[in-house]
Amino acid sequence: MAEDKRKDVVGDLARRGEVRARDLQKLARTLVERVERNRNELTRLVQKEIRRQINALGLATREEVDTLRKRVRQLEGRAPRKKSPAKKKP
Repeated sequence: MAEDKRKDVVGDLARRGEVRARDLQKLARTLVERVERNRNELTRLVQKEIRRQINALGLATREEVDTLRKRVRQLEGRAPRKKSPAKKKP
């Protein structure tokens, strides 16, 4: 729930006299905590689905690419470099 909407709901309840001031504060804290938990859970679910889709597509992860880059650098350092032949002018 957006902060403005939350304030509207709490204000409406206060105007109706359905809750007391301390209850409003508790309700506001509860709503903020619930929003944060929901946001965290949604983020976790989206990240999980992204990982699942990456695996399904067979894409390399950042860690796999970094590992391969390091390995290539190691191999390039060991292998003798070949000079490319000079181009002949016609």
